[in-house]
Amino acid sequence: MKSQVVLDVLLSCVHREQDQTSGKYLKIRFLVVLNFLEICLGASSSDTLLFYYHVVLSRLSIYFLVAVHCIDFILSVSALSPLPSSTALEMMPDTATQPVGANVATHPAIRPSPRTVLQYPGSAVTIRGMSAEEDAKNLFPLVNAQHNASIWTYMFDDPPETVEELHQMMSTKAQATDPVFYTIDIDGVGPVGWASLMRVDEKQRVVELGHILLTKHLQRTTDSTRVMYLFLQHAFETLGYRRVEWKCDALNAPSRRAAQRLGFQYEGIFR
Repeated sequence: MKSQVVLDVLLSCVHREQDQTSGKYLKIRFLVVLNFLEICLGASSSDTLLFYYHVVLSRLSIYFLVAVHCIDFILSVSALSPLPSSTALEMMPDTATQPVGANVATHPAIRPSPRTVLQYPGSAVTIRGMSAEEDAKNLFPLVNAQHNASIWTYMFDDPPETVEELHQMMSTKAQATDPVFYTIDIDGVGPVGWASLMRVDEKQRVVELGHILLTKHLQRTTDSTRVMYLFLQHAFETLGYRRVEWKCDALNAPSRRAAQRLGFQYEGIFR
């Protein structure tokens, strides 16, 4: 009787554990224990042996339940963080087979200097640092508000009414460090416009060619193309920039055509 009671208790414990877990692992272990019980109960029916069986079975039931809980804990942990299978490892990307570009130098570019002088070989075009004292008086007839207001339509500055206004404007620009302004000069004519290298990012090696003011003596001429070539060559080859940007008003059709003619690629509109 005692052994039967112990067996019933063990069966009820296993049944409850099966309700809380998958039962697959419990069934295997229960069959092993059950076979052991049958051997023990069939060996003798004396009261002394039944007493020992009772003690043994009681301890086995405790060990069994503890083992079940340990197995459940291990399985739950492994389910939360499963190890990658061999198939998963095979699907991981191999960086050696991924396409990459050529190595790019990481050193910073050189900052533009107002002391720079650029000359196009075999032509009269010269680019040099802006000087209000040298250029304002000679440039005023080509940029004054009375006869040349149209060249200022898309500029940030208002057209100067007097030489003094132009002198003050150019003096302020000449002292700036970003943008760095340059005067465009043609031998025999004098200053005919200006431009700047601006929004300088030496670390990322990006610079913008902007604040471009070309008088009618320079617009739609071969010399204007030479001027832009000198700026781009200087930025890329001498200063080491990887990207030169050109921005203009979206309605400034001549500037947009000039940028496309020079090889700039349209990327979008700032809003």
